[in-house]
Order: sequence, then structure tokens, then C-alpha cells
Amino acid sequence: MKLTKKQKECLYCHFEQGELGLELTTHDCNKANLFKNPDGYYLGVWNTHHHKFIEEIDIDYCPICGRPLNEGEE
Repeated sequence: MKLTKKQKECLYCHFEQGELGLELTTHDCNKANLFKNPDGYYLGVWNTHHHKFIEEIDIDYCPICGRPLNEGEE
């Protein structure tokens, strides 16, 4: 897939493994970060009260630019 300029320059989904990408606040004040590991991209939900991850959600597209995350870049 050919990426648009917005997708190529998106600061929220272009980062290295071990770094955190996009940070969101959930409806119940927890934090969610986009991260990646060798298996792909995930949205990790962090419980701010208990200080632990409570959920990992597979994510296929950047919620900001729409770039497919688990495909190679062109």
C-alpha cells in the first residue's frame, strides 16, 4: 500500500520497538499507549490507580492517520 504524506509523517505511529507511541486517556481515566513488539502493534491499557497493565488490544491501523500498522512501508 502506498502511504499518504500524513501517514508517512505521523508522529503517533512511527516509533521503535521499546518506545511508546500514541497516548490516550480512557473514559475511566486510565492511560492507553500504542506500542509494538515482534508480533505487531498493540494498544496497552494501563490502570493508573493500581499501576499495572490491564489489557492489551491488537491494533491494525493507527487511530490518528489510518496507516496499516502490520504491513511493510513503501
